[in-house]
Amino acid sequence: MVLIEAEIGGRIVKTILQNAETVRLTMTGESRPVSDLKTGDKVLVRLEEGARHFGTRVHDEMIIEK
Repeated sequence: MVLIEAEIGGRIVKTILQNAETVRLTMTGESRPVSDLKTGDKVLVRLEEGARHFGTRVHDEMIIEK
């Protein structure tokens, strides 16, 4: 698992993704596996509330770090 942080209009957003070649993020003109991302890479983001798992909205879920 890898924590991805992005800044959008001065707002920091975070997501946790599986660190695998099969999980890809869209960039301008290409897509790239999460495992190949580097600090400073720019990816396309769609902001919405809540979480998703395999593209399906997950209601009332949260992750608590201990």
